[in-house]
Parts: sequence; structure tokens; C-alpha cells
Amino acid sequence: MPPVHVGIIGCGTVGSGVARLLVERAEMFSRRLGVPLRLKKVAEVDAARVQALGWERDLFTSRDADVLDDPAIDIVVEVIGGVDTADRTAIIHTMVENIRQGGEGPCAYPKDLFERLPAMTKQDDPTPLLPRHWLEARRKEAADREAA
Repeated sequence: MPPVHVGIIGCGTVGSGVARLLVERAEMFSRRLGVPLRLKKVAEVDAARVQALGWERDLFTSRDADVLDDPAIDIVVEVIGGVDTADRTAIIHTMVENIRQGGEGPCAYPKDLFERLPAMTKQDDPTPLLPRHWLEARRKEAADREAA
């Protein structure tokens, strides 16, 4: 199975810890997830933090857009500052894990979600985008394709 490429935005205490885990425990993640995770790029504006890790310079960028716009990156982990950010990250992780446990790949839900969200307005019902409803719709679509 091809690796899932991860980009990280923020390389402070949490971001550098996540980066280290992805690199140093790559085999453990691969066994547990059934797919290898590869750290592709890290965005950090503080050059001292980058140098402190001692990794190759080409892994780092000072621009978030270099991570967000890289088509080779499958998942972006944003770990910039504080508890609120950690809460949001935990919510996203929980949603993706629920989708994975429902039999879908780890990238399918976020990809579909982020393709559909920009076209939505405040008047649109977000319920179909909730993980449980999204999984039900995917299963129905697959059953309809099989029946056709």
C-alpha cells in the first residue's frame, strides 16, 4: 500500500513532537494503521526550531501554503499554538478514525469534506457531512452502483 504523506504546520513543542513521532515510530504507525505514514514537509517560521531538530533543511519551509498546496501531501496536521487548536485537531482525528473504522480509507472523508465545504452556504444543511451520515451515503452509493 502506498504511504500516506503528512504535512505539519507548526513546529513548536507539540509540532516537533508529532514530527519526531512520525519519523522515529514510523514502523509502529505502519503496523497499527495498515498503511505507512511519511513526513513530507513541515512549515515553521522560526528557523531556530528547525535547526534544533537537526533534520534535512529541504523537509522544512517557512510558508504554510507550501504544505497546504502540495499535491503529494495527503494529510495536513496543524499544530500552531494552544488548547483551542489541540481541541480542533482532536475533533478532526476522531472524525477520520470513525470513518476508518467504518471501512473507508483515512483520506476519503477529509478529501470529500474539503471539496464540498467551499460550495456550502450557511443555509445548507451540514448533516450529510457528519461522519455517520457520510458513511451511510457512501454505502448507499456503492450499493446503487452494484445494483445498476
